[in-house]
Amino acid sequence: MPDTGSPSDAVVAVLYQLASQDQCTPETVVAKAKSKRSVLHDHFEWDDGVAGHQHRLQQARQLIARVKVIKTIDNQPTLVRPFVSVATQDDDHKYVIADDFKNDPDFHAAMISRFTAEQTTTRLKYIDLVGEGDVQTIIKAIYGL
Repeated sequence: MPDTGSPSDAVVAVLYQLASQDQCTPETVVAKAKSKRSVLHDHFEWDDGVAGHQHRLQQARQLIARVKVIKTIDNQPTLVRPFVSVATQDDDHKYVIADDFKNDPDFHAAMISRFTAEQTTTRLKYIDLVGEGDVQTIIKAIYGL
């Protein structure tokens, strides 16, 4: 089973080395990871049967995420994703029809928490990349502030 925890400093160093050589691609990372001595090796599933199933699960997630429907929001036709991933009691995830849960206080609280976390992460990511001034300008333009 692949290691899904935070990458070690050694793994990060290998990825930085590849990027500094303009070679940090998924293909190159997998090639480097094939050796059992590679610090990258344990981050991958090498049993092709298991890996194939995991790949199909990822394809299913992507298929569900690509579904969009048109809804009217603020009198504007808007493409939205009707399915939302929610955690289950056994630490797995399932998809639910968002409209079916909009009046559920627990669902509402979970979505507000997710929105806040995603917005914070996105804001910090782009502040790091382009600077706070540009990010603030964009936020003001988007939200009409």
